[in-house]
Amino acid sequence: MITTFFLAVLLTPAAARAQEAPAAAKSACVGECPVKDADWIFYRYATDCYGMDWRFLHAVAQAESGLDPKNHTGKYVGLFQMDQEGCAENLGPGKSFLSCADLEDPEVNTAITASRFNRLFTGKPYFSAKSNFPGILVVCPNATAAEAAALAYVGHNNGPGVLKYVLKKKACSDADIKTAITGYYENNPKSRDDGKFVNGKGEEVDCRNKKDIAGKLSYRCVDAAWGIRKYEYGKDKISAKLKDLTGIYLAGAATTPRCPLKSLARVYTAEEIKKSLDTGSFK
Repeated sequence: MITTFFLAVLLTPAAARAQEAPAAAKSACVGECPVKDADWIFYRYATDCYGMDWRFLHAVAQAESGLDPKNHTGKYVGLFQMDQEGCAENLGPGKSFLSCADLEDPEVNTAITASRFNRLFTGKPYFSAKSNFPGILVVCPNATAAEAAALAYVGHNNGPGVLKYVLKKKACSDADIKTAITGYYENNPKSRDDGKFVNGKGEEVDCRNKKDIAGKLSYRCVDAAWGIRKYEYGKDKISAKLKDLTGIYLAGAATTPRCPLKSLARVYTAEEIKKSLDTGSFK
């Protein structure tokens, strides 16, 4: 059930109006033809499950993967660039009908991400009890929906620890957020890029020369400048797409019977998803 924690800026009068479903809703491309649009999946998992505006997930997926379910960046996979750890900690009741074994499955990736952001915005434990932090708008009550979305993206792309630090510093303005992100990397030695890291096998790796499968620097080669670039990317890509959004949630929203996590049934069958991905028609 949706909590009543949603704060004023997320519950503007305009957001109380009935939310229009995406054009792809119940399209003809179910069963006999490939699924052609991710928006209906976003609507079902974001709006029907949490009362969240599905356009927020669309903007994040566009920024993360270009809406490509097969996108891989190291261990991060799919529409929202999720990994196995993130899936295990956020899939929740979806585990009964969705599998972390296939992060390319757009429903799996969407279910994880919708849960993750809902936990973030409602101030519930994020990833673990050790990473519990208050909702963004408790710290930044005057933030617009687009600004709150950009901050949420800090938690998604830099990691929950960075966002927790930013909120602890009560950083709400662009300049203060950048200062806080820089401070996180400078004050947390384990997060700084010293040129080396120990991999899962206990081997020391020089990440300055390590390349991932895409030929880019390993994701472990991070520093304050990297963190700032991630934040600015989110601000530019996410906020720009959501500048006209009046709220992340609908006023008075509640879980509907169509929520897949309530019915424990997929929006599209695994066969429909596979056909769509195989033909390259998923957009």
